[in-house]
Amino acid sequence: FAVWVGLAAFTLHFGTTVAMPASAVGEETTVEKHVATLVSTRCPLQVGFMIGQVTPKKTWVAALIPTRLEPDVSSLKAGDKAGISKAVDGIDQFYMVAYAEQVRRALPGGLGIVGVYFFCPGTVNTLNKGRQLVQAVCGAADGEPDAWLEEGNYDRLLLSVDSTSRTITCKCISASDYKAAPKPASWSNQSFLSRWHAVSYQTQLNLAANCRRAKANAKKASADAAADAGLYDTVSLALQPALRNLATCVVRVDGKMLAPTATIGDTGGKKGGKSSAAKLNHEATIFHRPPAVSRSEFDTDASVCVAGTVHGSAFFAPGASAAFVSQCVRTDLCRSAAARTAVLCEGLEDEYANEGSLEYRNMVMPVRVEGNLAGSIKAIDYMFPDEDTKGLTEVRERLSSLLGFEPENLEAKETFATSQGGVAKATAVTAAAASKKAGSSSTAPAAATATTTGGGGPSTAVMAAAVALIAIAVALLAFAQ
Repeated sequence: FAVWVGLAAFTLHFGTTVAMPASAVGEETTVEKHVATLVSTRCPLQVGFMIGQVTPKKTWVAALIPTRLEPDVSSLKAGDKAGISKAVDGIDQFYMVAYAEQVRRALPGGLGIVGVYFFCPGTVNTLNKGRQLVQAVCGAADGEPDAWLEEGNYDRLLLSVDSTSRTITCKCISASDYKAAPKPASWSNQSFLSRWHAVSYQTQLNLAANCRRAKANAKKASADAAADAGLYDTVSLALQPALRNLATCVVRVDGKMLAPTATIGDTGGKKGGKSSAAKLNHEATIFHRPPAVSRSEFDTDASVCVAGTVHGSAFFAPGASAAFVSQCVRTDLCRSAAARTAVLCEGLEDEYANEGSLEYRNMVMPVRVEGNLAGSIKAIDYMFPDEDTKGLTEVRERLSSLLGFEPENLEAKETFATSQGGVAKATAVTAAAASKKAGSSSTAPAAATATTTGGGGPSTAVMAAAVALIAIAVALLAFAQ
């Protein structure tokens, strides 16, 4: 009976498909303006991602993010329908998936890729390629923070804008059921971002894990391909249990533990179309109990700790439930932890590949930089101390290249950790490395993971002094080839 109940609960939670409402709304000040610009410049073809939020009642589209297509389509002319059709059919699906991962890293909690759009002549068939891209880009991927936090398997959008007549065709595409037929969806433009709410938090992040370098499967690969896994794959795999555990943290909004169905913010129906500024901004407190880490699961090559004080924010439509808002905060926290780890590993990847191992490292965590993406919604990047911390030159270049425009009002939300007398400030967290010598049968225990809590409403002075530190202690010894 217990097994039957467990299987039934699993099916209800993971096996059901939640249909997205057949109603989509685009932001007038961004989406409609973007389309008007494409029409005025006689753009022959543009393909990109729809950024927004899926709610039980409708899908909100806050912005359109164009992609740099491969192969290059810059030589296409507006009237070259044959060339445009060939370019659409030749879009690289795997390139688009990789591009989408970078875009997600730049989004705050509550915002995601809700679909794919095409701007091209109406005679070009975009349904087949569009359906393929929606399912590839928006389908849940193993190991991604968004997949861990997925409440329901919502449909996603495919938007086709006729470059000649400006006619918009919107369809719902199942991101998981490849046999499901596309469904029509209504489309309208409204100015809604001015009524959206923001919730911010500041918390101590402390993730710890044992890891080892994984070998490629010799049965499935040649001897030459049996190389060690990359640093990011190794570290991210080791930290997955800790990151997954962040997805279960308890979130308290404005100092209150609300019922899951309680609504936060007005419903957007107030006269004048705007809410008071005091009601649009909220503070969240995060409570997190770390999972138990086994000390004898495998021989350990390194102990890794990612720690520091982090700032984050999430955005949601008015009238959202407390459960939905909490989920938005968890999404932002998980994305932030995963993104910081990825950025750090990218900086060490070359050295790791050349040397085969890394000595003990105590590295400063990259700080979070935010700028306006659409309305009050922020775009996010992460910056190292050796970059232009005043002019934010590198951040501007990265976001401009990724998003197709430069976000306004870029601002670092955290400050870099500094040391005095070799001891990090109290707001920083350090960790020691524990490594295993080659041939030893002992296992290095993972560093203890501290409870994660967040202050609800820290003062301006505290926010200004927020320190972000990664103490990443890596002592990786090469296996015998």
